[in-house]
Amino acid sequence: MSTPDSIHLRFEGAGTEGAGRTFSIHKWPMAGHDNFDQLPPGTRLCIPQRRGLYTNRPIDRRSVEVDFVKAKSWSLNDEAHVIYACASRDYFVRFIFHAEHVLRNPESQSLQAYHRLIRDAQFHSEHLHDSKIRGILVPVHYGMWFTNTGNWAGKVIMSITQYCGAHWNDLRNSKMNTEANRVLVGRTLEKLHDCGFNHGQMTRTRDLRHVVVDIYEPQLSPEDLWDGEARCYVVDFSDATADHECARRLPVLPLDGYTTEFGCDELKHVTYALEFFDLPTEPSLAKALEWHDTYSLDHPDVRSHYIMMAQREQLFSRHKSLYPVAALVYDSKGGADIRMLPESDEETAVDSDRTTSASPETVAGGLNQLTLDDPDPISV
Repeated sequence: MSTPDSIHLRFEGAGTEGAGRTFSIHKWPMAGHDNFDQLPPGTRLCIPQRRGLYTNRPIDRRSVEVDFVKAKSWSLNDEAHVIYACASRDYFVRFIFHAEHVLRNPESQSLQAYHRLIRDAQFHSEHLHDSKIRGILVPVHYGMWFTNTGNWAGKVIMSITQYCGAHWNDLRNSKMNTEANRVLVGRTLEKLHDCGFNHGQMTRTRDLRHVVVDIYEPQLSPEDLWDGEARCYVVDFSDATADHECARRLPVLPLDGYTTEFGCDELKHVTYALEFFDLPTEPSLAKALEWHDTYSLDHPDVRSHYIMMAQREQLFSRHKSLYPVAALVYDSKGGADIRMLPESDEETAVDSDRTTSASPETVAGGLNQLTLDDPDPISV
């Protein structure tokens, strides 16, 4: 069953200025990058009038609600961050309103936001769709879509992905900011790295908006949420790279000091952003580094992320295992080796047969003449 070429997007509410409109939206083919998940036929995306549309405010990248009238003029005001919405509870939609205006201004911030959406979709199509972490560590991506809304908001481009919950920049100012949840965030990013992906945008505390926690899982109690039991995802791969060989020597866990010898710049920044440095904890940072170096010398054929699993098991056992599917096997001298359970052997595999991504400009070429000149929007 293939993805339908057309579905409906409904902006709930009364009137024509703010909401109350339904549009037929269409798949936007991306030459060489159309490896996305399928939307069920008859999918209808509904966006509520209240608490429906959001953007990230510039200062701290926390989400802030945007009304429909302001949202429609987004790109006309040259905004750096896209408008987004949770549609029908299951889908996350990011919008480029007045796309025809955006592409005419090569210096605009809106055009850079558009390029990020394209690069994110390309990375999902080329690297993440066929990986074992799709829908587990990263959201399912349903591709790029478009419609012509006429005078309402011009030509609109949309990215549709799985809705995964609330991002950490919002949660860190709530009761969810517990050590257990900070460990959850760190574990998720460690797993991403060990699957061969470097996110590329984790250099400041506010960048943790790219980590999303599903606080809406109905089976989880408040205590479960505080204890780090929710699912956690990483989003926005517009600056990501594949085939990452993570060289970290320390876990993303509370440490009793700071070091420039962490081994992986991105995870070092994450550890700092999670406020895990300079905490009164055991073992000492120096002991953990010494353990890593000694183990690496004694086991030169063991892959780096397996060494990190053994280090966590030996020195940081009070924290949850990084890989529940992995087992530590000890030899007669007490040395540890790591084995993945047979049925889980492919869980960290990433397809290495890759092609070069097309540039956003190549994908965008012909935006005005490609297929965006559609029939007028419908009213339902």
